Amino acid sequence: MLYPPQINYERPESLSEALSLLNDHPWSLIMAGGTISVLSLKKRAVNAELVVDIGRLHELKGIDFRDGRYRIGSAVKIYEIAESGFEGPGFSLLRQAASSVGDPLLRNMGTVGGNVCLGDPSNDLPPALLVLGAELNVVNHAGARNLNISDFYKGPFRTSLAKNEILDSINFSEPGKGYRWFYYKHYIRHLDHSVVNVAALGKVIGGRIADLRIAVGGMSVRVPTPIETSWAVGKHASHEELSRIVKSASEKCLCTDDRQGSAEYKKRMIEKITQMALLSVMGDAL
Repeated sequence: MLYPPQINYERPESLSEALSLLNDHPWSLIMAGGTISVLSLKKRAVNAELVVDIGRLHELKGIDFRDGRYRIGSAVKIYEIAESGFEGPGFSLLRQAASSVGDPLLRNMGTVGGNVCLGDPSNDLPPALLVLGAELNVVNHAGARNLNISDFYKGPFRTSLAKNEILDSINFSEPGKGYRWFYYKHYIRHLDHSVVNVAALGKVIGGRIADLRIAVGGMSVRVPTPIETSWAVGKHASHEELSRIVKSASEKCLCTDDRQGSAEYKKRMIEKITQMALLSVMGDAL
């Protein structure tokens, strides 16, 4: 059995107290659900001078919907998204992604903020949030800043979150009626890193594409990445546009041969699942 090193542990009573601790201890480890942080400590993969447990901070809790926009606290548990009653196409997409996370135990313990901030290429929520154009509200001891999620991921397990910052909330607008959504991930073994995850959201009016958003994640692309589709807006939904978008997605593949399969296999999976996404959100227009 693995045992973590002796650690200093604090469970602050407020967000301001948590931010002060991070400001005073730059080599701290933030813990919310603990599904990754505890394992990292046990494996000695991280060396933290202080563990700051923010999982019970009321300021980071709650799912609110107001004026067509959602606010999701970073300490919201993943199961709360998966079991939420919100029915709009945008939230339905996020709910499907949340339902795909790990197993019931992981969903019951893991938090939305942890899934987003870890930077694991195979995590489920980032591609869905990229499609939704989510904005991240990040706070530190001196103030707050807003980040578009498309600027957040810098590489595998690397984000633009500073050591003294905490993700406060995730915010996005509900797209509204007429949108169709898609989320699917492909993996070799359950609970293994995914080969590829694809999220999509789209709307067709009168046979023409009114809006289309696609993002891919997984170990095949290394970084959750949106696919450029703005050029397709206003065009007739056709197999020609579909093929061009599928090609754009496959070009994001940073594929190598490994235990998940050959580079060619991974590229084919990206193409196949992107095609599935387009057929789903375009509906009868294709």
